[in-house]
Amino acid sequence: MTLPSALSSHSGASVLTHGDELTPGLPQHLTAFALVALDAGVRVVRFRTLVSVSLWRAAVVTVCGDAAAAVTPARVGGDPVRFLGFRRSGAPASGVLAAFALEVCADAVIIGATILLLWATMARVGAWPAFAAGLPHSRGAAAAVVAVVAASVLCAAAAARFGGRAAKAFGLSLREILHRARRHPPRSLAIVLGLSVVSWAARAAVLPALAAGAPRTTILSLVLGSLALLVVQVFAPTPAGVGAVDLAFLAGFSGRLRSGDVLRLLALWRFYTCALAILVGGSLLARAAWKRRTRSRGGASGRAGTPEPEEMQPVTEV
Repeated sequence: MTLPSALSSHSGASVLTHGDELTPGLPQHLTAFALVALDAGVRVVRFRTLVSVSLWRAAVVTVCGDAAAAVTPARVGGDPVRFLGFRRSGAPASGVLAAFALEVCADAVIIGATILLLWATMARVGAWPAFAAGLPHSRGAAAAVVAVVAASVLCAAAAARFGGRAAKAFGLSLREILHRARRHPPRSLAIVLGLSVVSWAARAAVLPALAAGAPRTTILSLVLGSLALLVVQVFAPTPAGVGAVDLAFLAGFSGRLRSGDVLRLLALWRFYTCALAILVGGSLLARAAWKRRTRSRGGASGRAGTPEPEEMQPVTEV
C-alpha cells in the first residue's frame, strides 16, 4: 500500500469495480498543458528576478535545461545547459551560479516541507507498515532495485572521474558567487521562494488534473501522491526517476484503477512532466546546433574563397 491507496482507504473509498474506467478528456489535457506552461513560466520569471536577461532568452534556456534534466540522472544535466545558455547571452558567470544557488535553496525548503508532510500523512493513516511489507512483493520491484543500484554505481564512478576538476573550478569562484548571492535584497529572496512554491504546486497538480473524476481516489491522495513522485524524481539516480517512480506509480494505483487505466495515466503523466520538455527543448537544442554548424561552415567557406593578402595580384604601377 502506497500513499494514494492508503489515503483512499482512509477516506473510505472502495475497491474499483469492473464498470469503472478512466479516460481523460480534452479539458483535462488542456489543464495539464496549462499547468506545465505555468511551471515553466514561473521558473523563467524566478530567474529573471535574480539575473537580468531577456524574457525570450530565459524561456528558451529554461526549456532546453528541462530537456537535459529529464534525460540525466537526478536531473543533474539541467543546470549545466542553463549555465551555458545564459553565459552566451552575456550574463556573468558568478551571477548565474548565485541565482542557481538561491533557486536550489528555495527548492530545498519546499522539498523538506514536502517530505515532512508526506511522512506525517503516511504515519497518520498507518501506511508505513503496509508499504514496507508490500513493496518486496510488488511487480517489478526487483528490476527497479537493480536499475537503481546500477545507476547509483555509474553515477558514483562518474562523480569520482569528473567531480574533482568541476569542484576545483567551482571553488575558484565560490567567494564571488556568495558575494553575489548576498547582494540580493530580502524582497527578491521572498519572491523567489514564493515563485518556487507556485512552480511545485503547478507540477503537483498535473496528476490530479489528468485523473480528475477517477473512481476510488481523492484529491488529497492524488496531490500528495504527485508530490511524492516529484520528490523521488529529484533524488532517484536514474533519468526522470525511471524505475522507482514508475514502480511507485503502479503500486499506488493498484486496486484503485484497472491496469490499463493505470498504464494510460502513467504514460500521460510522463508525457506532460518529461516527454513534452524533451520534445520542445530537444528541438530547440537541435535547431541551435544546426544553426551553429551552418554558420561555421559558411564562415569557413567564406574564408576559403577570400584570397590572402600575399596571394592578391599586385597593382601595376603606371
